[in-house]
Amino acid sequence: MTQLYDCRDTFENKLRELAAEDQRIVAVVNDSVGSSKLNQFGQMYPVRLVNVGIAEQNMIGVGAGLANGGLIPFVCGASPFLTGKAALLRDGGDVTLIANGVLVAQALEAAELLAKEGVRARVLNMSTVRPLDNEAVRAAATETGGIVTAEEHTVFGGLGSAVAEVVVTTHPVPMRILGVPGVFAPTGSAAWLLEHFGLTAQGIFDAALELKGIKG
Repeated sequence: MTQLYDCRDTFENKLRELAAEDQRIVAVVNDSVGSSKLNQFGQMYPVRLVNVGIAEQNMIGVGAGLANGGLIPFVCGASPFLTGKAALLRDGGDVTLIANGVLVAQALEAAELLAKEGVRARVLNMSTVRPLDNEAVRAAATETGGIVTAEEHTVFGGLGSAVAEVVVTTHPVPMRILGVPGVFAPTGSAAWLLEHFGLTAQGIFDAALELKGIKG
């Protein structure tokens, strides 16, 4: 299985490295020191970590004010900005793999495995579920005839459900929805849990072959 990395670790390491070279660098958080993984930064530079508390609406303004005062703020929030647009990472006409988060890399790896079986898979990174890129989903259904979704989330009320709503109301095609199947997850590492629930390149590959009626 592909090794998993947390981009927040890289961000925090680089921020500490930059802060050591430039005293103007500060971090601004909204009570999200832990989720932004800035604990070490805070220990090393306590005066340069500005925590606005539960005031997301003010965080950007505070950052702008600090920048106006000559500092270089890095604003770190727990929630991403939403675009609602899918990113086409690989094109294909036989099946579409739609994933988000850490499973995007697994979907790309699954597409490589499928190519060896003569199946051309389209891969979409659907970074937001709401808003959802309805047009990308409709095009996938129309042009590839089958969709496999993969998410690090329950299969109920997530990416797969949102995609299925679009598919069933615009261009019904066979689908497979991969995720946590409505059960309590056992204790284990992230990598072990993904393997346990079949949220891997092999799992996505198998689902795509089964959807296409091909035995692996």
